[in-house]
Amino acid sequence: MEHFEYNTSLDLIMGYEDHGNNRRSKALANGSQTKSEVLASLMEEVLQQCFMAGLHVIAIVCDMGAIHTIYTIFDPPHLLKATRNLLINHDFVIPVRYDSDKFYGTASWVHIKNAYQHSKGAILHRPLNKLTEDHICPQGAKKMKVKLAAQVMSLSLAVYVEEGCRSGWLPQGALATSAFLGTIDDLFDSMNGGGQMAYYISLS
Repeated sequence: MEHFEYNTSLDLIMGYEDHGNNRRSKALANGSQTKSEVLASLMEEVLQQCFMAGLHVIAIVCDMGAIHTIYTIFDPPHLLKATRNLLINHDFVIPVRYDSDKFYGTASWVHIKNAYQHSKGAILHRPLNKLTEDHICPQGAKKMKVKLAAQVMSLSLAVYVEEGCRSGWLPQGALATSAFLGTIDDLFDSMNGGGQMAYYISLS
């Protein structure tokens, strides 16, 4: 209930808008939204005090008010797993650049399975030695492991699939799978840096 109240200890009438530092107005504090210019001034003051105290502010969190713009930032590891799961169940038609040619090809999990099976036939040193059946046919909780998704959606597998196309044990159409794996590997690496000055991969 809107009302004024006299605070005897402060000798002050409570109930007016008060933003601190003698910024009291004659308006009744009725719960309405604070004006943006006042909020901006308060925020600057808070940040200045934080910096003076030696704090390093990296983000400001607001509530879910309708006036706020909310940006959704997806978790890269979750995106990697979701992309892997989609590729298991669906083929992707993507543009492919190979040498001076550009064409549309179909990236398919079948090519990945075939590459894995081919690597198991090596006599001395098996390529893709990190890959197991859990990578190729993840079940249950295995589908939630980022490590399995990252190791299969990798540059090393992209290179091996391309070599299969060159050598003839994979169809030429598998070049799209190689290109897709390489792109996903670069994209994941670009979002997975360890710090502001850490090594990174440019997408340009």
